[in-house]
Amino acid sequence: MRLQLTTILRELSSGRMGISLYFRSMNDNQVLLLLLFVVVSFLSCGTSETDPIDPGWTYYVDPMIGTAGNGQTFPGVAVPFGAVQLGPDNGKEEQGNFGYRYEDSVIVGFSHTHFNGRGMGELHDLLLSPQLGSLDLSQGDHDSYAVSFSHANEEARAGHYQVLLDNGIKVELSATSHTGLHRYTFPEDAEKHLVLDLGYEIEPDKTRASGFRKESDHLFSGYRFSSGWAEDQRIFFAVEFSQKPESYAVYDSTHALSGDSLDAKRLRMDWGFKRGSEPVMVKVGVSTADRQGAIAALGEIESWDFQLVVNEAVQSWNNYLGLIEVKSDDESALRNFYTALYHTAFAPVVYEDVHNRYHSAKAGIVAADSIHRYDHFPLWYSHRSIHPLLTIVKPGMINDVIRSFLAHYEEHGHLPGWMLQGNDLSPESSHLTLPVMLDAYMKGFRDYDVELAYQAMKQSMTRDTGILAYYDEYGFLPADLAAQSVMKTMELAYSDWCMSQMAFLLGHEDDYQFFLSRAKSFENVFDPESRLVRPRNSDGRWVTPFDPDLADDSTGLFASGNAWQKSWGVPHDIARIKELQGGNEAFVQILDSIFEDPGMGMHDHAVVSSQHMPYLYNYAGIPWKTQERIRHMTETLYSDQPAGLSGVEGFGQMSSWLVMSAMGFYPVNPAEGIYVLGSPMFERVEIHLEDGQSFIIRGHYITEENKYVQSATLHEEPLTRSYIRHFEILQGGELHFEMGPLPNYLHWSDSLAYPPSMSLPIDI
Repeated sequence: MRLQLTTILRELSSGRMGISLYFRSMNDNQVLLLLLFVVVSFLSCGTSETDPIDPGWTYYVDPMIGTAGNGQTFPGVAVPFGAVQLGPDNGKEEQGNFGYRYEDSVIVGFSHTHFNGRGMGELHDLLLSPQLGSLDLSQGDHDSYAVSFSHANEEARAGHYQVLLDNGIKVELSATSHTGLHRYTFPEDAEKHLVLDLGYEIEPDKTRASGFRKESDHLFSGYRFSSGWAEDQRIFFAVEFSQKPESYAVYDSTHALSGDSLDAKRLRMDWGFKRGSEPVMVKVGVSTADRQGAIAALGEIESWDFQLVVNEAVQSWNNYLGLIEVKSDDESALRNFYTALYHTAFAPVVYEDVHNRYHSAKAGIVAADSIHRYDHFPLWYSHRSIHPLLTIVKPGMINDVIRSFLAHYEEHGHLPGWMLQGNDLSPESSHLTLPVMLDAYMKGFRDYDVELAYQAMKQSMTRDTGILAYYDEYGFLPADLAAQSVMKTMELAYSDWCMSQMAFLLGHEDDYQFFLSRAKSFENVFDPESRLVRPRNSDGRWVTPFDPDLADDSTGLFASGNAWQKSWGVPHDIARIKELQGGNEAFVQILDSIFEDPGMGMHDHAVVSSQHMPYLYNYAGIPWKTQERIRHMTETLYSDQPAGLSGVEGFGQMSSWLVMSAMGFYPVNPAEGIYVLGSPMFERVEIHLEDGQSFIIRGHYITEENKYVQSATLHEEPLTRSYIRHFEILQGGELHFEMGPLPNYLHWSDSLAYPPSMSLPIDI
């Protein structure tokens, strides 16, 4: 039979005879044999799984980095900027553990939305939990789902997470942009159950309503509405199983319910499946608009080929990670770098569903009008270096980012301060969009309504309510009238500068002069005695007693830091900070005391608003100290271990700092198109630009000891300044550092080498 089949296939493939003519020449047995081969081949293709692809750059990604200590990252799965971020939850509510924490030893289930790097009781929607046997879901809470596990049986990779729970259930996860894919392999003789908890919540998130509907034997849909940090959070879901459940039960918080379409405050579903070795696979699609969008999301995964979905996720990550190619013999450094670059692609997220619709807390269901509507903008974090990094590596996103801000403006009446699920967590912080919008416009991203953008920016800085009313009246925020008064005064002054530059670029001279003048308001909270920023009251008097060491937790006057760390928070006017502190020498002395003095030790890299501080030596003509500090920080404050982040990830801010600093530069003023130079970590970095060119950074004689820049060239010409401009990166070419073990005290020490400060807009 095998010989006959081989002969048939050889004749067909030879092309010597047409297919229809050859079929007419075959006898009945030959036809049946060929049909049997086709059927068997089809069935085999349907059940066999695609082979894994080469991991590529994802080989260096370890999602466990940052899951221990204070990092607060999560080790689950997503694709770059995907709406679904699916991963394990410990179910604990302790500070710093509002999702997964490496130090814990139980998992309650796997939810489909997460914050990567900010311990908050928000998101964690749609908890799916595998169980051995049915549970009484009308009693207790999610603690009853908890199953112990060991990290020895857990593996997290980009696009693929798996864990063997101690009860013998093997869990595997992958994802597309709007759909999570689960595969559960139970012990062969086990009673197989899956629980979906729509009431799973971690403080302050509270379920407001939930719904469930049976669409078919394999397909179920529903919704979960909740309130917390986001007042009106909505998610619709569709759950499709690879095999028909033998049973299902629905519960609310008190008893079992009956029916195929149910609504209650807190629903839980329990599906039971046939015993045996066949894995139970689940697709979970999501939408913030409606059930139809969630059901349609399932189409992102066309088969039950788990490895195919993993491969596609890995490829999407390689497309992102491969935008920056690093050469190094240090695998630990490569893991740190590529995991950091990986962590920069979890916020913002694509918010519109597969039907291009989304839910706005103020405008209801909105059509995205053929743009990517992004959300989850933690702008207090992300404006510092995440957005500048994206202008280099993902320029195709930037116009849609600005359009998303403008959509929010039209829906809510103001620019966003902190966008989350169509809500705004911090409307009074809308001015933090200004650095991002100015940076985008200056770098040539202008495919949106520019006049609307200007109107929105100006409205953010001229509203006569809230903190802006105090800011206008007093020229600063009084400590007796506004919380975190010093930090917010500094932020508003910086936003004024951003507004002035946008006004200048668009020819609004009066606005330019007004906002440029108001950008100096930070001087009103600068204490000449301590030479640091200090809170003062509405009567003009300084708050006493004053201890610059005390952080906001003790005083309520700052936020995420103290006076030592906040006194540098106006990156547009470092020159004026230097003057207020008494000139170059005093400026450097204070910086040194923060970094070096054992009695002080006030530099804390976890305070993201002060992460630009080590670069400030360049503004005083002592760039070698920047180089020394940066190299020490990249080598000691980051590691490839679970506790490898020295502070909260901050939605990617901690990681974007490492990515840029490891390449050798950082945007001290993130809205200026200027990158201040530090100390590169690698011998070669190649940034692949959108137009097909490459910008290459070379470090000659890079070693652990050779941390100091001896000289540098840009595009084969001597570089006589300690910064580069954005357009110089876009030109392609090469930035070359000659490194050595001792400082070159004269290099870039002249004032002409200083990065600009309070400058007019420059051609970037």
